[in-house]
Amino acid sequence: MNIGDIVICKVEKIGVHSALVRIEGTNKQGIIPISEISSGWVKKISDHLEEGQIIPCKVLAIDRNIIPLSIKKVTEKEKRDAFEEYYKERKAERLINIVLTKTKVENIEEIKNKIKERYKSYSSLLDAIKNKDESVDDILTKKQANLLKNIISKSEKSKEYEFKAKLKLLSYEPNGIEIIKKVFEDESDFDVTYLAATEFLLKFKSLDPKTGEKEFNEKINTIIDRAKKYNCFVKLDIIKK
Repeated sequence: MNIGDIVICKVEKIGVHSALVRIEGTNKQGIIPISEISSGWVKKISDHLEEGQIIPCKVLAIDRNIIPLSIKKVTEKEKRDAFEEYYKERKAERLINIVLTKTKVENIEEIKNKIKERYKSYSSLLDAIKNKDESVDDILTKKQANLLKNIISKSEKSKEYEFKAKLKLLSYEPNGIEIIKKVFEDESDFDVTYLAATEFLLKFKSLDPKTGEKEFNEKINTIIDRAKKYNCFVKLDIIKK
């Protein structure tokens, strides 16, 4: 980890002047001062963050036990790239867990630690398997490697198309949080990520690009109509690849 790196963090505790986070994939804790939450004025951190929220942060220093971090210094592109890498890594870990469980491995965490030590990430192990890197044989059995290879091959053949949009959603009602929850009701097809106060990233996947785009637009319009019904302020930005 170096100064300027973008790291994915999980909010653990919100205070008056700062928020404490756990840096994903490490045993390190980070701190976000109130001055680094947003480029605008922040009255209460809880208006911008909530416990359990996943957020990308920029590393400000590394010479402390608790790493100083910033949200406001992360650009939109850095934010998108960080989330894409985060979900890619989660998917890779899920595939590895499936294979290790299927082959009845008892020391799953031990093997996963070895993978992280050697390859730094789970997705790098999958790349090594695709490239027939023999170093994999020191960690996985041939059966496990072949199972992973087959799963990767099947997932690549059935290509998924992803559609994304950033939605700014704001309610001025006293029960605004409950209203926003209602706006997203019955939208389980969307992967909704809370980015910051009033901002959400919406992702929708489909095996067919034309049908997928049509469904994506229809679902977006449904959300917007529902938000307007509840007198919410709505701003939509479709993210083009």
